[in-house]
Amino acid sequence: MAYALRVGKKMPDISICLPGGERIDIKVRDSKRANRFIMRVNQQTSEFCISRPIWRSIDEARIFVEQNVPWIAEQLMKLPARVQFRHGSIVPILGKEYKIAHSPKEFGNVWLKESIDNQMPELRVSGGSEHMARRVRDWLKKRAKDEVSYKAKKFASLLNMEIKSVSVRDTRTRWGSCSSSGNLSFCWRLIFAPEKIVDYVCAHEAAHLVELNHSPRFWQTVYQLVGEWKSSKKWLKENGARLHRYG
Repeated sequence: MAYALRVGKKMPDISICLPGGERIDIKVRDSKRANRFIMRVNQQTSEFCISRPIWRSIDEARIFVEQNVPWIAEQLMKLPARVQFRHGSIVPILGKEYKIAHSPKEFGNVWLKESIDNQMPELRVSGGSEHMARRVRDWLKKRAKDEVSYKAKKFASLLNMEIKSVSVRDTRTRWGSCSSSGNLSFCWRLIFAPEKIVDYVCAHEAAHLVELNHSPRFWQTVYQLVGEWKSSKKWLKENGARLHRYG
């Protein structure tokens, strides 16, 4: 039997064609610990990946993928549709929906226009259409940083603690983090979540200024700041991936 490439060697993607004609690539990752093929889909990136035991060949992996095309197609149907930052798209800001409206002749870069006569409130964007997506993204990131900075510092002050710095990033695996030196970082996509959820994440990271762990004392500190927190944690687990579909 010919053994496949060693762990650490980059394996080629497996390209397949779905029943509707769409072609997608399946990432291949070698695993010393796996004893069978395992295929997963990343809800945030919509990327499919197969873990391949090091003693199984790439041809066997390809056969496994082809046998599971119906499952792949089904999972794709379940993935949240992407929402581009363009005219007419609807995005939530702190849980409230806004329609992106391109207004090239107005001045103001990006701003919110609240509801008039029961119409949907708008996120208005001036300038050329070629810059619209970037301008919306930049505005949302700044709004996210303003929100989490204000909330985190408010919670920190309630604990008689100080925050060294607050930053926002486009993280995929965590909504917030707190270093031992007091630097807090948040995923800017929290701006799409309801305000209660943002409060929870900010309180969570502020609580780490006191308890850099997840002990009962830590959770008691979170409760002290925002009250009942389990429903917010559950909401993120069930809906967090959807926040990555915007932009």
